[in-house]
Amino acid sequence: MPVSDEELLALVIKAQQELPYKTASYEKLARIGYAKVRALAKAITGDFDTANLISQEVFIRVFHNLHRLNDPSKYLSWRRKITINVTNTILTKEKREAKKRRRYGKEPNIDQIGVGTTDSYATMLEELNVEERTIVSLKVLSGFEFSEIADIVELSVSAAKMRYYRALEKIKMDLEE
Repeated sequence: MPVSDEELLALVIKAQQELPYKTASYEKLARIGYAKVRALAKAITGDFDTANLISQEVFIRVFHNLHRLNDPSKYLSWRRKITINVTNTILTKEKREAKKRRRYGKEPNIDQIGVGTTDSYATMLEELNVEERTIVSLKVLSGFEFSEIADIVELSVSAAKMRYYRALEKIKMDLEE
């Protein structure tokens, strides 16, 4: 059941007042927002299991830091930033670990065996860095305006647009190969 902005604001304020001793309001916030957080994480990572892991970590951070949110009306954008930060951290860690496995011979080097030819959304995003994935996913899958994307990824609007269009060019060049 969708929640109005006023109801969400009241719930955030109540959760801030109750935490850490009472969790009913926080649990309701988590139930309401979990699917959206997971959808954003899946859009960026392309992996459902990783998206679930990210969603859990996001709500752990929300639990521990909700009292620090000075303006409860900014809860949704604050939660999106947490989601993107957690996603960036996890993807960076996964890339680092994959690189170590390839270096030490525990995993075949994908450059040597070739990349599959499926043109799924996740496959197209593989060549993009985390910031580019995030911007493209927010624009294409979530339909955000560039001003909203710029706020989420903490860039100027023109920088967000530039990175979006450059990412599309990378995807286009990759598809043409």
